[in-house]
Amino acid sequence: MALIEIDKVTKTYDSGAAAVRALRGVSLSFEEGEFVSVMGASGSGKSTLMNILGCLDRPSSGAYRLDGEETGNLGRDALAGIRNRKLGFVFQNFNLLARTSALENIELPLLYAHGGPGAGEIRRRAMEALETVGLADRAGHHPNQLSGGQQQRVAIARALVNNPRVLLADEPTGNLDSRTSLEIMEVFQRLNESGITLLMVTHEPDICRFSKRMIVMRDGLVERDEMVRDRTDAAAEKEKLLGLSESGVGR
Repeated sequence: MALIEIDKVTKTYDSGAAAVRALRGVSLSFEEGEFVSVMGASGSGKSTLMNILGCLDRPSSGAYRLDGEETGNLGRDALAGIRNRKLGFVFQNFNLLARTSALENIELPLLYAHGGPGAGEIRRRAMEALETVGLADRAGHHPNQLSGGQQQRVAIARALVNNPRVLLADEPTGNLDSRTSLEIMEVFQRLNESGITLLMVTHEPDICRFSKRMIVMRDGLVERDEMVRDRTDAAAEKEKLLGLSESGVGR
């Protein structure tokens, strides 16, 4: 059984004068351990698809099953529970609290969880997540003391702290330079190799090549769904870029 299944999903928004059909009967499935990029022009339906997969929005029709559970008839609290237990979110703008340390930002999902762990376990799991993204030495730093790439890694650690089945990333490199984007994709590839399922929205073909599978949306439909043949290794690309920098190439 697939980890995620959507069957003939539609989504229509009532904009007043005319209805907007954001999704027009999309059927997809994702196996555990996949790393999938979703691409498409503005208005193609990719963000709507991700919102539905993240239980942030409901389809107008069709079925969505996550880990075998039909989500269509669940109430708001039940959907919030699924998001907290099974899903992690990474956004383009990091969404970190400015007056809160990196470690405290990561602790927030556990603090909000109903019947969550005690203070000691929360601190332990937050530090473990921070170590996973290579920022254990920045635990006490506030966002304004961190680079953009470090802030995004804190955001990834926050998404990981609840041990989600699926990590959803919405344009995670959109505000980052090329070198920092490689660092983030290296983190994603390592997480995927550890077994985490990754679904990522991106408009950058170069970023898409770090994933294993590519879905291209157009006009609310899946235009292409294919494996990434010439997959790029982020760690190797980063080493190559560092080598060029040290040799003076491009200065």
